[in-house]
Amino acid sequence: MAHISAGYGAGARNIRRCLAQDNWYGSLFRKAHLDYHLNPWIRDAAKAMTLDEARRQMRMFKDAGIQSVEFFAYDHFGAAFYPSDVVLRHPSLQQDYFGNMTKAAREQSIKVVAYVNVFGNVYLASKH
Repeated sequence: MAHISAGYGAGARNIRRCLAQDNWYGSLFRKAHLDYHLNPWIRDAAKAMTLDEARRQMRMFKDAGIQSVEFFAYDHFGAAFYPSDVVLRHPSLQQDYFGNMTKAAREQSIKVVAYVNVFGNVYLASKH
């Protein structure tokens, strides 16, 4: 925690204590990141990612010793990989990719990290 200066007093000590206690991610050894940027013109997005397929993949990850998996909830194109009335859903999303993967991972006691792109959004850039 060298980036937190001791000069900030009790606040910095509390932050360091919280980070030390709640750093489950840092304590894991095997982590996977599933890269899934999909242009809006790609058809049948996640069509094959049924809950059964997600379960098959998570069993494979569990067998490989994966403790945490990160997968897409919201990509840099500005599309969500889950049903939503709030944000743009990928135009051809066929399955609840994020929901199916999360459910299957939890069934295998694999920790989930949601990939949410916050720096760029092609969809919003096209609207402004």
